[in-house]
Parts: sequence; structure tokens; C-alpha cells
Amino acid sequence: MSLFNPWKRKRETKELSSVMPTKVKKGTQTNEGFEGILSHFSDNSEKLYVAFYTYKVASGIVWDKKFFPELKDIPHLLELRAFNENVELRALRMGIYKDFKWRLADEKGLDSEADIYRETHYLDIDHTRAPEPCQDGVNTAYASTTGAVYTLPIRSGRWPAKIKIINYLAYDGCGNLQIKDYRLAGFEMEE
Repeated sequence: MSLFNPWKRKRETKELSSVMPTKVKKGTQTNEGFEGILSHFSDNSEKLYVAFYTYKVASGIVWDKKFFPELKDIPHLLELRAFNENVELRALRMGIYKDFKWRLADEKGLDSEADIYRETHYLDIDHTRAPEPCQDGVNTAYASTTGAVYTLPIRSGRWPAKIKIINYLAYDGCGNLQIKDYRLAGFEMEE
């Protein structure tokens, strides 16, 4: 006599490797020579970056494989995302004495649009306070509705409204849909 056990059934699932873009590159980078991480970009087009430190968040642009304003205090950097509409380089580490794990992702080579989910998130910006250009010549300071000030690498005269995000989807062993990774893809401006 055989008992039916639903947990031992083999479920059809998409493995993460079949969902992630085929152009994903991965690697490890130490603190020394961290600026060389930009050599993994295949083009010199302008990208935005957001750097998360142990004590602050900084932003700017990447042009010709150089950071503007220059990245400083690499020993306290925890995460970096350099991105545009087509590609994102993400470097992340779990502690300040650890090496960075990085990946470069884009959507080239995906099987279908069903493997990704595009979304936008509204930015908390107080439109009653005018944005102010920062001294670095790259960023603009915006005030949130709670009074906090943050900078974004946006130089146009229009207000940023949303940040664009691309989620990579896959199914787990039980058949549940999951977001396996995501990347930033730019900003949508107000009309």
C-alpha cells in the first residue's frame, strides 16, 4: 500500500538561473582599487549612482567610468548601485571589513517580459520648497514632506516624481512566485 504524500511531488519550477538575465556578471572586489569596479561596464554612457555608507547616503553620476562627485571613504561604503535604463552594477558587502560582492545585470537575453515586473515608487518630495543645487555641481537637494533633505543626481529643471524598479521573478520549490532580485532603472519626471 502506498500513501500519497503531496510534499514529495515534484513541482515544475523555474530555476533562478533561467530567470536572471544571461548577461549577468558576478565577482568579488576588495577595498583597494574599488574605483576599478566600473571597468565591468561595457559602455561609457552616463549612469546614476547611489552609495549607501554606514552613516550616510550619497548620489551622483558615472561618466566615462568615473564617479562625479568622487566616491570617498570606501572603508565605510556598504552598497553601491550605478544604473541607467539598460544596466545596473551593484556592489554589496555585509560589513565594513568584508569584500564586496558585485553583479552587473540587464534584461538582454531574458526569455520573456513575464520574467520581470516593472514598477515605480513615488518619491517623498515637498513641492512647496524649491530644490537647491548642491555645491558638487551634480546633485540637487530636495526636501521631503517630513523636513528631511536628500540629494538626487538630477540636473533638469523638472521635479522627479518616481523611481523606476525592475524586479526579476522566479518560482520557489513550492511553486510560489518570488522576487529574486531587483535593479534600479532611473527616474520618472513630472510632466
